[in-house]
Amino acid sequence: MARKCVVITPDMGSHAWEGPSRVWEKVGLLQRVRLGRTVSQYILPVLQELEQLYLKEHFGAKPRIAGRTPAEIEKDDVAIEAALYLFDLALQEGLIEFHKGGKGGNGKPITKGPVGSCGLDIAGAKAHYLDKALQTILEQGQRRAKGKKAKEIEEQLKGVEVKTVADLRTVRQLVRFDPLTVSELHKGLKGRLEGLLHQDQTYLDILHKCSPIKFLRALRYALGKNFAEILKWEPDFIAAVAEGLDHNAKIMALGPELLSIKDPEVIRAFGKWPMKEVKPKGPKEGKKKKYVTRIGQVK
Repeated sequence: MARKCVVITPDMGSHAWEGPSRVWEKVGLLQRVRLGRTVSQYILPVLQELEQLYLKEHFGAKPRIAGRTPAEIEKDDVAIEAALYLFDLALQEGLIEFHKGGKGGNGKPITKGPVGSCGLDIAGAKAHYLDKALQTILEQGQRRAKGKKAKEIEEQLKGVEVKTVADLRTVRQLVRFDPLTVSELHKGLKGRLEGLLHQDQTYLDILHKCSPIKFLRALRYALGKNFAEILKWEPDFIAAVAEGLDHNAKIMALGPELLSIKDPEVIRAFGKWPMKEVKPKGPKEGKKKKYVTRIGQVK
C-alpha cells in the first residue's frame, strides 16, 4: 500500500482552546467529541483506502465505508462492522500507530493505556463504536416488529453486551427471531442471552426455524433449571431434537433425561416411537389435548 504509517499522538483531535485537558480526557461526552475528530481526520481515510485496495483484490465485494462520511457510517451497523475489521487490519499491518508525546510522537508505538487525545484506550474506543452498531441493530429490529413486539424485543435484548465485532452478526440474527422465541430463550436462560453470541450461524438458523411454543417452551419445561445446557449442544444434535422430537409431548416425555443422550441418532430413533391422543374422561380434565407417548410408557 502506498500510504505511509499514520501516527496518532495526544495532540491530534484536540484544539488549543480546549482546557483543562484532563477534563476532556475524563468526561464521556468530551471524550467522544475528540474520538470522533481523530477518527474522521486521521483514521477513517486510512480505512477507506484500505477497503478500496481490498476490493481490487476481491472483485465483487460491496464497499461499506469508501466515499461515505463519518455521520453516514455511524448510522450503518454493517459499515461500522467493516470499519472495525479494517481498523484491526490497519494496526496489524502497521498502517496506524499510536505514540506518546507531542507532534510526531516519541518514536515508540503504544498499544495499552490512553491513546490520542480522547483519554480512551483502543478497547474503549472500539467499544464505543460497537455500542453504536448494537443500538442501530436493535432499532432496526424494533421498526420491523412494531408495537408491543418492539417493546418486548427492546426489553429482552437490551442486556446483551457485545464485546467483539463478530458478536454483531449474532445480534442481527436475534432481532430477526420471533418475539415469542426471544421471550422463551430469555426465560430459559434467565436473561443471559449473551450465551447465544458464542453459537455459530448453523445453530442459530436451527433455532430461528423452531416453534417457540412446541419446541422451545417444551424444552424449557422439560429441562427446567438446566435449560442453558442446550447452549452446549452441537448444531447436528439440536437439529435432531427439533426434527426427531416433532411434538412437545415427546420432549416432555423424555424430560431431563434428554441431557444424558449424546448421539443425535438416538434422538431420531426415540422420535419414531408412536404416540396417540387421549380423549378426556370427564369435564374436569378440560378440553386441553392430552397424549400418551411410547417414550413415557417405557420410562
